[in-house]
Amino acid sequence: MVMGEPAPTAADAVRVLVATTDRNGDQLGPRTSVVVPAGETVEIGREGDLQIADHPEDLSVSRIAVGLRTLSAGAVELSVSNRNGVVVHPWGSRSRYLAPGPDKQVLAGKVGVRVISGTTLDRPDAPVYWVLVEGRGEPTARIPLQRSAVTVQNPRPVDLTDAQLAAVTLIFQEHLAWPPLPAPQALTIEAAARRLGVSPAAVIQRLEGVRKKAYALGLAQQYGVVDPEYVFALVAHGYLEPPSEIVQAEDLDLFPG
Repeated sequence: MVMGEPAPTAADAVRVLVATTDRNGDQLGPRTSVVVPAGETVEIGREGDLQIADHPEDLSVSRIAVGLRTLSAGAVELSVSNRNGVVVHPWGSRSRYLAPGPDKQVLAGKVGVRVISGTTLDRPDAPVYWVLVEGRGEPTARIPLQRSAVTVQNPRPVDLTDAQLAAVTLIFQEHLAWPPLPAPQALTIEAAARRLGVSPAAVIQRLEGVRKKAYALGLAQQYGVVDPEYVFALVAHGYLEPPSEIVQAEDLDLFPG
């Protein structure tokens, strides 16, 4: 700990899980988890503190694929050494590829790290190797209207109505799932309308109202109502909350005391 920094507390600890699923998100084999205190590191791969791709052994996954060091405030520092890299899936946000290398990435909140193997996901039997981080979320973002002697801030759009929330969480349920899915798809307007018991036009109207809030928060590019990008913007501003339930797993005690 650096001189002057507050001592780590139990609230700084982060829960890390490993799991293997198929490409549809169905579980293959047991899940294992560990609570990592602040300042501690857990290594994950075919060998390490938590193991993936070991039963059966998948040689396209590195012995140590990723490392996670818990920081203060429930964040983690990710290092990637898997030869094929990883894809990071922050909850409610766009996924991104990270190549192996010395650069570190800081993650906060609920984040899935998909360890890439040599089996492509177009195969129905392809295993998907997950490292799931259940940490604390980041503070809500704010976008200023302008900069001058006095900074004026945009008024925050009102919260989603119950009808808007129901439409968004139904159509984008795969994008808002936890654990994440490797290739989420939006539900069609017609299917959502049938489930909600309303007309397709009513669903579109609700989604247009949601999208308008994202534009008021600074989103510039125009997106269709079934494109998740505007939903990701609302997640970043705290309009949609991550699931409170934790993923069930066998807990290991790697850091006693």
